[in-house]
Amino acid sequence: MRKHGIALMGATLALTGALGVPAAAGATAEHREAGAASAAAPADKAPGCVRVTQNKGVESTKVKFTNKCKKNQRVKAIMARGRDSRCISVAPKNTRSHVSYGARPYLDKVVSC
Repeated sequence: MRKHGIALMGATLALTGALGVPAAAGATAEHREAGAASAAAPADKAPGCVRVTQNKGVESTKVKFTNKCKKNQRVKAIMARGRDSRCISVAPKNTRSHVSYGARPYLDKVVSC
């Protein structure tokens, strides 16, 4: 068992060295720095013309987004103790919803996406 692990590691090192790929998952320093900077940037809060309501339950919470803006808005519900929503596009004068399941989930914040 040990011989196979060493042989596999040697083959992997030889292959990455032959291809000129950095050992850190193929990412260059520029990519790592750009990714860290974008990950650290906070998401913008959703505009005030997007109305948000939530109906809390024991096992799920339903969040409704109503767009009172003049343009389409893309919003995302960030939940506590539940699954966040995907990025939802809401047309003017329309309502969209997201249901999050968990142990008493509740809405933490709504961000633009």
